[in-house]
Amino acid sequence: MKIKTDFVTNSSSTSFILSIRSKEITDFTNYCHALDATPEAANEGVYHYIINADIKELLKYTTGREEDWASTPRGVIYNNLTEEEFNICKNIIKEGNAVAVASVDYNVVEQFCDNWEDKIVDSSG
Repeated sequence: MKIKTDFVTNSSSTSFILSIRSKEITDFTNYCHALDATPEAANEGVYHYIINADIKELLKYTTGREEDWASTPRGVIYNNLTEEEFNICKNIIKEGNAVAVASVDYNVVEQFCDNWEDKIVDSSG
């Protein structure tokens, strides 16, 4: 008999990692807020987080908290990003761009992609 040890989700959203220039952060943020306010996005909403070209900020987002004296020697703890996603984001930062992480309700994914398709580096969900 098999026993499921992790949780099951009925999430109806898709997650994206985007590479955006610093001057696009305000436009991206405003777009996400506006899309989140639409009735179509009411199920899962549109969540976004900006990592503005800073490895420390990336580590904080990835682990879900600030790095401290105890966690730093153990290495990265992958809570909010997988190791692969972390490496994708690290490369975006090395290129001098900001990382935008977004979770988008399935009802508005197509609209989101139509507007930001050229900036999407990775997606899942």
